[in-house]
Amino acid sequence: NGGHDIHLTGHSLGGSTAQHAMLHSKTVRENVASNNTFNAGSSPNPFKKKKGEHKPNSRAHNLIEHKSTHHHIRGDSISASVKHQFIGKHKTYNSTKKPSLLNRLVKKVKPLLSTSPLLHLASMTAKKVDDTLNSHSITHFI
Repeated sequence: NGGHDIHLTGHSLGGSTAQHAMLHSKTVRENVASNNTFNAGSSPNPFKKKKGEHKPNSRAHNLIEHKSTHHHIRGDSISASVKHQFIGKHKTYNSTKKPSLLNRLVKKVKPLLSTSPLLHLASMTAKKVDDTLNSHSITHFI
């Protein structure tokens, strides 16, 4: 409309939705200039075995590959497997945020938490959740 380019972009679920549109809509795929996702949810990938998956070197796959870039912050479990599941270029960045209070606390008491398998599991889980919450923020890209 009016010669304007259309660009898809989205963070988390919005990024997954943009990628879904590229995979499943020929109209979107052919008329969108670019698709940029930021920490798009990719695990588990609901699109992996459904209609719309495109073989490498097919016209659809090549269009998606050319137009899509997926940005991911290291440590974000939500978008951890985007490299293996989303068609397009992939860029991974390190978090620029300081470790949270919970992360620093777990690190300090790690020797104590290692005395019990249950405490060790709890500390690993807390750290993973905290890393994901810290890394998943859209503020990394602003």
